[in-house]
Amino acid sequence: SSGAHADQARLISGRLGATRVVNTYVPQGAEVGSEKFAYKLSWLAELEQELTELLAVEEQVLWMGDINIAPDDRDVFDPDKYRGAVGFHPDEHEALRKLAALGFEDVFRRHNQDGGEFTFWDYRLPGSLKRNLGWRIDHIWATPDLAAASTASWIDVDARRAERPSDHTLLVAEFALP
Repeated sequence: SSGAHADQARLISGRLGATRVVNTYVPQGAEVGSEKFAYKLSWLAELEQELTELLAVEEQVLWMGDINIAPDDRDVFDPDKYRGAVGFHPDEHEALRKLAALGFEDVFRRHNQDGGEFTFWDYRLPGSLKRNLGWRIDHIWATPDLAAASTASWIDVDARRAERPSDHTLLVAEFALP
Protein backbone atom coordinates (compact mmCIF):
# COMPACT_ATOMS: atom_id res chain seq x y z
CA SER A 1 0.00 0.00 0.00
CA SER A 2 1.45 3.35 -0.98
CA GLY A 3 -0.46 5.84 1.16
CA ALA A 4 -0.70 6.27 4.91
CA HIS A 5 0.08 2.58 5.45
CA ALA A 6 3.22 2.36 3.31
CA ASP A 7 5.22 1.24 6.35
CA GLN A 8 3.88 -2.32 5.97
CA ALA A 9 4.48 -4.58 2.97
CA ARG A 10 0.92 -5.71 2.35
CA LEU A 11 0.44 -5.33 -1.41
CA ILE A 12 2.37 -6.50 -4.44
CA SER A 13 1.28 -6.07 -8.03
CA GLY A 14 2.53 -7.32 -11.36
CA ARG A 15 1.45 -8.08 -14.87
CA LEU A 16 0.78 -11.48 -16.43
CA GLY A 17 0.06 -10.86 -20.09
CA ALA A 18 -2.93 -8.52 -20.28
CA THR A 19 -3.85 -9.15 -16.65
CA ARG A 20 -2.84 -7.01 -13.69
CA VAL A 21 -2.41 -9.25 -10.64
CA VAL A 22 -2.73 -7.65 -7.20
CA ASN A 23 -1.87 -9.77 -4.18
CA THR A 24 -2.74 -8.39 -0.75
CA TYR A 25 -2.19 -9.38 2.85
CA VAL A 26 -4.99 -7.54 4.62
CA PRO A 27 -4.33 -6.79 8.30
CA GLN A 28 -5.94 -9.34 10.62
CA GLY A 29 -7.51 -6.77 12.93
CA ALA A 30 -6.83 -8.42 16.34
CA GLU A 31 -9.99 -7.43 18.22
CA VAL A 32 -13.10 -5.43 17.34
CA GLY A 33 -12.76 -1.91 18.72
CA SER A 34 -8.98 -2.12 18.93
CA GLU A 35 -6.47 0.14 17.23
CA LYS A 36 -5.54 -2.80 14.99
CA PHE A 37 -9.16 -3.24 13.91
CA ALA A 38 -9.40 0.47 13.06
CA TYR A 39 -6.15 0.09 11.11
CA LYS A 40 -7.64 -2.82 9.15
CA LEU A 41 -10.70 -0.79 8.18
CA SER A 42 -8.54 2.19 7.24
CA TRP A 43 -6.27 -0.07 5.18
CA LEU A 44 -9.28 -1.52 3.34
CA ALA A 45 -10.56 1.99 2.55
CA GLU A 46 -7.15 2.87 1.15
CA LEU A 47 -7.14 -0.35 -0.89
CA GLU A 48 -10.54 0.61 -2.30
CA GLN A 49 -9.07 3.91 -3.50
CA GLU A 50 -6.00 2.22 -5.00
CA LEU A 51 -8.10 -0.39 -6.82
CA THR A 52 -10.46 2.32 -8.09
CA GLU A 53 -7.46 4.13 -9.60
CA LEU A 54 -6.08 0.88 -11.02
CA LEU A 55 -9.39 -0.08 -12.62
CA ALA A 56 -9.48 3.29 -14.37
CA VAL A 57 -6.49 2.17 -16.46
CA GLU A 58 -6.62 -1.66 -16.38
CA GLU A 59 -9.32 -3.84 -17.96
CA GLN A 60 -8.35 -7.20 -16.48
CA VAL A 61 -7.50 -7.34 -12.79
CA LEU A 62 -7.11 -10.27 -10.43
CA TRP A 63 -7.17 -9.25 -6.78
CA MET A 64 -6.24 -12.00 -4.37
CA GLY A 65 -4.54 -12.95 -1.15
CA ASP A 66 -5.14 -13.34 2.54
CA ILE A 67 -8.10 -10.98 2.79
CA ASN A 68 -8.84 -11.89 6.44
CA ILE A 69 -12.60 -11.56 5.91
CA ALA A 70 -15.11 -14.42 5.62
CA PRO A 71 -17.77 -13.05 3.25
CA ASP A 72 -20.87 -14.92 4.48
CA ASP A 73 -22.23 -17.70 6.67
CA ARG A 74 -20.93 -20.42 4.32
CA ASP A 75 -17.38 -19.22 5.00
CA VAL A 76 -17.25 -19.75 8.79
CA PHE A 77 -17.64 -23.09 10.56
CA ASP A 78 -19.89 -21.54 13.23
CA PRO A 79 -21.32 -18.27 11.86
CA ASP A 80 -23.70 -17.70 14.78
CA LYS A 81 -20.86 -17.93 17.28
CA TYR A 82 -18.48 -15.68 15.31
CA ARG A 83 -20.91 -13.11 13.87
CA GLY A 84 -19.52 -9.70 14.78
CA ALA A 85 -16.03 -11.03 15.54
CA VAL A 86 -12.89 -9.97 13.69
CA GLY A 87 -12.98 -11.50 10.23
CA PHE A 88 -16.77 -11.74 10.28
CA HIS A 89 -17.83 -8.25 11.35
CA PRO A 90 -20.40 -6.02 9.61
CA ASP A 91 -17.82 -3.24 9.10
CA GLU A 92 -15.51 -5.69 7.33
CA HIS A 93 -18.39 -7.05 5.26
CA GLU A 94 -19.25 -3.50 4.19
CA ALA A 95 -15.63 -2.83 3.19
CA LEU A 96 -15.56 -6.07 1.19
CA ARG A 97 -18.91 -5.21 -0.43
CA LYS A 98 -17.48 -1.85 -1.54
CA LEU A 99 -14.41 -3.55 -3.01
CA ALA A 100 -16.56 -6.10 -4.85
CA ALA A 101 -18.79 -3.28 -6.15
CA LEU A 102 -15.79 -1.87 -7.99
CA GLY A 103 -16.38 -4.71 -10.43
CA PHE A 104 -14.91 -7.82 -8.81
CA GLU A 105 -16.42 -11.29 -8.60
CA ASP A 106 -15.45 -13.94 -6.06
CA VAL A 107 -14.04 -16.62 -8.39
CA PHE A 108 -14.34 -19.42 -5.83
CA ARG A 109 -18.05 -18.67 -5.31
CA ARG A 110 -18.60 -18.61 -9.09
CA HIS A 111 -17.80 -22.33 -9.09
CA ASN A 112 -18.65 -23.44 -5.53
CA GLN A 113 -21.89 -22.48 -3.80
CA ASP A 114 -21.73 -24.86 -0.84
CA GLY A 115 -20.42 -23.89 2.56
CA GLY A 116 -17.92 -25.72 4.69
CA GLU A 117 -14.93 -25.24 2.39
CA PHE A 118 -12.21 -23.28 4.13
CA THR A 119 -8.70 -21.90 3.60
CA PHE A 120 -7.72 -21.31 7.24
CA TRP A 121 -7.84 -23.46 10.37
CA ASP A 122 -6.69 -21.84 13.61
CA TYR A 123 -3.94 -23.75 15.44
CA ARG A 124 -5.39 -22.50 18.73
CA LEU A 125 -8.45 -24.74 18.22
CA PRO A 126 -7.41 -28.36 18.89
CA GLY A 127 -8.00 -30.56 15.87
CA SER A 128 -9.38 -27.66 13.84
CA LEU A 129 -8.42 -29.18 10.49
CA LYS A 130 -9.60 -32.69 11.33
CA ARG A 131 -12.87 -31.29 12.69
CA ASN A 132 -13.11 -28.77 9.78
CA LEU A 133 -13.37 -25.79 12.14
CA GLY A 134 -12.23 -23.33 9.50
CA TRP A 135 -12.79 -20.04 7.77
CA ARG A 136 -12.58 -19.04 4.09
CA ILE A 137 -10.54 -15.85 4.39
CA ASP A 138 -8.24 -16.26 1.38
CA HIS A 139 -9.76 -15.13 -1.90
CA ILE A 140 -9.37 -14.67 -5.64
CA TRP A 141 -11.50 -11.85 -7.06
CA ALA A 142 -11.62 -11.03 -10.78
CA THR A 143 -12.99 -8.35 -13.06
CA PRO A 144 -15.96 -9.52 -15.19
CA ASP A 145 -14.09 -10.78 -18.29
CA LEU A 146 -11.60 -12.70 -16.18
CA ALA A 147 -14.30 -14.14 -13.94
CA ALA A 148 -16.18 -15.30 -17.04
CA ALA A 149 -12.97 -16.94 -18.31
CA SER A 150 -12.50 -18.90 -15.08
CA THR A 151 -13.08 -22.61 -15.59
CA ALA A 152 -12.62 -23.88 -12.03
CA SER A 153 -11.66 -22.90 -8.50
CA TRP A 154 -10.91 -25.11 -5.52
CA ILE A 155 -9.19 -25.26 -2.17
CA ASP A 156 -6.18 -27.59 -1.91
CA VAL A 157 -6.55 -28.89 1.65
CA ASP A 158 -3.64 -31.33 1.18
CA ALA A 159 -1.18 -28.45 1.52
CA ARG A 160 -2.53 -27.84 5.05
CA ARG A 161 -1.97 -31.53 5.89
CA ALA A 162 1.79 -31.29 5.23
CA GLU A 163 4.32 -31.97 8.00
CA ARG A 164 4.87 -28.32 9.03
CA PRO A 165 2.09 -26.40 7.26
CA SER A 166 0.87 -22.86 7.46
CA ASP A 167 -2.49 -22.36 9.16
CA HIS A 168 -3.74 -21.40 5.68
CA THR A 169 -3.92 -23.57 2.59
CA LEU A 170 -3.94 -22.95 -1.14
CA LEU A 171 -6.84 -21.48 -3.06
CA VAL A 172 -6.58 -22.22 -6.78
CA ALA A 173 -8.36 -20.87 -9.86
CA GLU A 174 -7.98 -21.83 -13.50
CA PHE A 175 -8.69 -19.53 -16.43
CA ALA A 176 -9.10 -20.16 -20.15
CA LEU A 177 -7.63 -16.98 -21.61
CA PRO A 178 -7.10 -16.29 -25.30
